[in-house]
Formats: sequence, C-alpha cells, structure tokens
Amino acid sequence: MNKQERANDDDPLVRLSVSGKAYTLRKEVLVETDWILSKIVDSDIPWKTFDEGRYFVDADPIAFNWALHFIRTQSLPQELTSAELEVIRSLADFLCFTPLLEYVRGLTPAQDRLRNAIIESKIELKSDIRELRRAVETHVAELNNQLDEQARLTRRVLLEMD
Repeated sequence: MNKQERANDDDPLVRLSVSGKAYTLRKEVLVETDWILSKIVDSDIPWKTFDEGRYFVDADPIAFNWALHFIRTQSLPQELTSAELEVIRSLADFLCFTPLLEYVRGLTPAQDRLRNAIIESKIELKSDIRELRRAVETHVAELNNQLDEQARLTRRVLLEMD
C-alpha cells in the first residue's frame, strides 16, 4: 500500500465516480449501510482507485442518487414510475443493497395496485360521464319538445285572437 492509499484510510470522505458522475460522501454513510460499497471502503483489500482517487462504480447515477436518498430517509417517493423502480431495483441487486432491494420489491406491487385502481376509477368515471351525457341529452331533448309544444300553443292562441 502506497502513501496515498494509507492517507485515504484516515480520510473521513470517500470519492466515487458513478459512471462518470463524481460523488464525495462521508465514509460512515457508506460503511454503516449494508452493501458492497461498505466492503470496498472499509476493508484491508487495496481496491484500485481511478480518476483522482475515486472508486469507479459502473451504475446509473440517477438510480444511485435514489439509493443515497433511501439511505437518508429509508423511503422513496411515491411518484417514481415502474420503470424507474426497476432501474433502482437493478442497482440495489448489483450493489447487494438488501434493504433497498426489499423496499423496492414491496413498493412495486403496491404501486401496481394503486395504478390499477386509478385505471379502474378512470374507466368507471368515463362510464359515469357517458351516462350523465346521455341523461343531459335526453333532458335537453325533452325541454326542446316542451318549448316546441309551447310555441305551437302560443301560435294557436295568437291565431284565435285574430
């Protein structure tokens, strides 16, 4: 181990390059999380670093941001799409990040159920709108018939007055 690598052991910061995006994180964040990165930064194995002493992680930087978000909050936003969750699930699997992997696996069925409920509600709403439209059209037709009848009666009364 050279002098630079020994100096990095005492450094409270860890530098990563996630598919080219630079991250500088507190070492404790990586070590306290149960994933492969804790093994890399807190082991006696002299892992090779690149690009100004950064560990290279071949992963999606956006998904990595969500992994960091999960570390801080133990949750992910409800607005994430199924496709985004799949990328995050893949990252969690790749990094052996079991808590995130289990969270995403549990979230995906819940989001699918919610999405299906929304779709069913939209279908029911469209059906209700069609029924309402028919009722309004029927009522308008009835009103037009009443107006026509009223106009005929008015004309008859006016003719009789002459």
